[in-house]
Amino acid sequence: SKLLMKEFSTYSLNTINKPIILFSMQPLEIPEFIFNVIKNTQNKFQWIIRLHPGMDNEINEYKNILNKKGINNFILQQSTSIPLFIILQKINLNITLSSTVCNEALAYKKPSIIISEYGKKCFQEGIDNNAFSYSDNFENLINTIENYINGNISPNVNYAENYFCTELTTIINNTNFLKPIYKSDD
Repeated sequence: SKLLMKEFSTYSLNTINKPIILFSMQPLEIPEFIFNVIKNTQNKFQWIIRLHPGMDNEINEYKNILNKKGINNFILQQSTSIPLFIILQKINLNITLSSTVCNEALAYKKPSIIISEYGKKCFQEGIDNNAFSYSDNFENLINTIENYINGNISPNVNYAENYFCTELTTIINNTNFLKPIYKSDD
């Protein structure tokens, strides 16, 4: 649509010349330490803060929250109008409370850091298999970001291939997907 193209060209991701970090938000309580990390790294990294689709009407509220916390170098509104797959191609790192965007990022071989206890429970297997990382405080999150950005660690993309193939097989085997819709009389 014309609106999408206008917003995309207004702030093209192709013009960013520093590492890009996506914060995939959800309608959950956001730990204060993530705001402190963004504030302390906003000049070093380009932060894209993507609201959960159910939060689209809260864009102005989150702009105000971020500004009040001293965060003024971020992309918010544009990221919600750009398809996720375009963003995932451009980012260096994804951070989330517990969003399945970490699975999609892994499909693009992009690392994800999970920052909530709930997210840790949801993605424990991926964390145990080094597909994702978990951070629950300011210092650990800063260190993990730096390690990913500097290439000192990377996600276990083999886990992704095995995980997605296993999940697809499970889905196919446990549904009527691809099974005959009717029986012939033969």
